[in-house]
Order: sequence, then C-alpha cells, then structure tokens
Amino acid sequence: MLQFLAVAFPLEAIAPAVAMSIYVPLTLLRGLGLPVFTAAESGGWAAPSLFGWAIVAIFWTILWWSVASFVGYFVGRRIDHA
Repeated sequence: MLQFLAVAFPLEAIAPAVAMSIYVPLTLLRGLGLPVFTAAESGGWAAPSLFGWAIVAIFWTILWWSVASFVGYFVGRRIDHA
C-alpha cells in the first residue's frame, strides 16, 4: 500500500502515514513498559530501539500474513464452489 502511495503522491504527503505505521504500535507497547525507544535527543523524537524495530517487523508481518490468509481462504472457497 505504501509503495503505491509513494509512486502516486510526493513523499512529503505520505511521510505521516509511514511514521504512524512505526510509532503507533510502539507507543502502545511503551505504555505497557516495554523498552521500544532509545534515549531521545534534545528536542527530537526518540528513535525505535533494536527491540522496537523487531516488534514493528513482527507486528506488520503478522498483520499482512493474516490478511493474505483471510483473502486466500475466501478465494479458495470460491474456486472450490465454481
């Protein structure tokens, strides 16, 4: 999805969506006390830690794997019934 947006729109237009796809899951986990951010520089945002990047990768892998499985299940059922 983000690849299509990068081609269709200037990068400045999709930058908030890219940032939100990383920071929203990590902010929720930070609220649970997990160390997902590094120490913030003065006046800047804290970067995700190595653990945070791993969590983001796992989160999006599970999400897209679930979507693909869901779509594959229903496409497979339509082919079997045809």
